[in-house]
Amino acid sequence: MTNLPLVSIVIPVYNQERFIEDCLISVLNQTYKNLEIVVVDDNSSDNTREKVQKFENVTLLTLKKNSGPSFARNLGVSKSHGQLVAFCDGDDIWKSEKIEAQLKFHLAYGIDLSATKYETFGQRTDSRSHARVPNLVSKSWMLKNPLLTPFPPSVMMIRRETLQELGGWKEQLRFGEDLDLIRRAVFSDLQVGVLEEELSFQRIHEENVSDVSVVKRIPSYMQIIKSWIEESDEIRVSEVLVMLYRVDKSIIKTLMKEKEFFSTIQFFLKFAYFTLEVINDLIHKKERLK
Repeated sequence: MTNLPLVSIVIPVYNQERFIEDCLISVLNQTYKNLEIVVVDDNSSDNTREKVQKFENVTLLTLKKNSGPSFARNLGVSKSHGQLVAFCDGDDIWKSEKIEAQLKFHLAYGIDLSATKYETFGQRTDSRSHARVPNLVSKSWMLKNPLLTPFPPSVMMIRRETLQELGGWKEQLRFGEDLDLIRRAVFSDLQVGVLEEELSFQRIHEENVSDVSVVKRIPSYMQIIKSWIEESDEIRVSEVLVMLYRVDKSIIKTLMKEKEFFSTIQFFLKFAYFTLEVINDLIHKKERLK
């Protein structure tokens, strides 16, 4: 590969002294060598920083207060210089050829935001083969799967200018920020592609944000959906109604499975009001655009 572009790897960490060394070893062992590695410590209270400081060729940034992974990622990006940016959470690991294979895919097909397939390991092990996720993520697919995050941050690579145009990661979201970023990319008519190879491993453990209950995720989901509708001029009322129905059905099904019966009733009533509010806003928006 000639004219090798610099790839920045941004790693947000918070209290991950048990896992950060494995993560950094996998990143430093990449077959693609034109890399810069930026770790952003989100005010950890354990020995995470000390673990990171043992590694050469790694830039460590430390936050004075806990600000969330989106803020940490945005800061890491602002302090990095690569034409492309890859993200890895501090508890995940990569295969050695991950960046090389993903970069070739990115450049060969003119991809703006790419991902690899991945597997999980740790407390729960399964293969996330993305059977439901197409190689090229489309608007129609996302409307049919409004709460399904196509892939997590640790498998993402994005062009720097693309990320800047999208406005970076939404820092007000504590959950679902990956879904939100992918949604904005797709609805901005950018190329969002998934490489067939499983090149990343997502660790599942008791402190995983990805295992937070759906009850705590609901406010973020509703914020994402509202932003989705507000920011899109193309979306139709019928599409919104179908999407909201799927969201309602999915969350209620999950709440019932978790035996959150009181939360189910609360959510149903709150979401019914939310639906009326969203549809009313959308109708007024359509009238203004005429």
